[in-house]
Amino acid sequence: MEKSQQLSRKTWKLLAKNLIVLAVLVVATIVGVLSWFTADNSATASGINIVTDVPEGLEIAIKETGIEPSESDWVNGSVTLSAADPKYSFLSNLNISEITGDGILFIKPYLKQSGSVAIADTSRVWSVQQVKVNENVDYVSFDLHIRTKHSGKTAVLKSSTYFGPLKPNEDMTPEDGISSNSVIGAARMSIVNENKRKLLWIPAPHLYYRYDKLETNVVNVYNDEGLVDSQYKKIYSEGQNGTYNHQYYTIDRTRNIIKYGTVPDKSSIVTANNKKDYTLHEDVSVADLTEMSGGFYHDKVHVNLWIEGEDPESRAAQVGGEFKVELSLDLKNAN
Repeated sequence: MEKSQQLSRKTWKLLAKNLIVLAVLVVATIVGVLSWFTADNSATASGINIVTDVPEGLEIAIKETGIEPSESDWVNGSVTLSAADPKYSFLSNLNISEITGDGILFIKPYLKQSGSVAIADTSRVWSVQQVKVNENVDYVSFDLHIRTKHSGKTAVLKSSTYFGPLKPNEDMTPEDGISSNSVIGAARMSIVNENKRKLLWIPAPHLYYRYDKLETNVVNVYNDEGLVDSQYKKIYSEGQNGTYNHQYYTIDRTRNIIKYGTVPDKSSIVTANNKKDYTLHEDVSVADLTEMSGGFYHDKVHVNLWIEGEDPESRAAQVGGEFKVELSLDLKNAN
């Protein structure tokens, strides 16, 4: 968790044919010693572009939360969505700042200085208005509408979905210091359907910034792979505060933890992998296309992308960090 000065650019880019792919390039400038971003040092973003491609038999529409798409909003081929386009102007005011949440509800807690870092100030009552966050200002948030004319289908976020640096194999600790792109360790994605999480994803749990250095080989103790000594693994991968668990605050000033795991109900767990390739590594069903209207089976999900203030990697002294998201959707037969 780290003070951020500027998030200079986001670009959404098509990366896979016959899949819906949303790619976001985030350029983050992070300096200073505070663990959380501050109101006077929030990040900014501009130049957002979204390019989509739709597999045969599936259509999507991206809209601001709560806004239903018109017929002209639906995509059944390649299209570029730009913040400069009045239809997508809700993407033009990003001013990324510190937030924390469970992937459904988010807040911006009161902070206090503690040595060289800032921490949540639980000694004060948190006002609803003071901790309020704004969609597409403090974080990226939109409704993804999905429809098909084929019955008995489920929309799936494919295992190849990517959320990581521009160069997946880059060294996060080059000879000249810590890579600014290690901010990806603090990134989160959630997909919500009818107020229930279908996905809460930590794309880079193998990164851990421990004040004096960045560790890049944190291994998930539930699924050992890679190289890391057992003592380090015990400290940072096991327990409540392991890097594969998601820590966040709620408005009642409680610090909560959602654990990594594998259970049928995705709403109760964190998705992460220790492959260090920033991909989802499993297909995740996000929407059952069962309701019919206007000749289409349809549903919608809500997508959130944010930097979690309770994660150590938003504290590293990065400058000019870049990362991208490639959301790959497909259809499968419903169970």
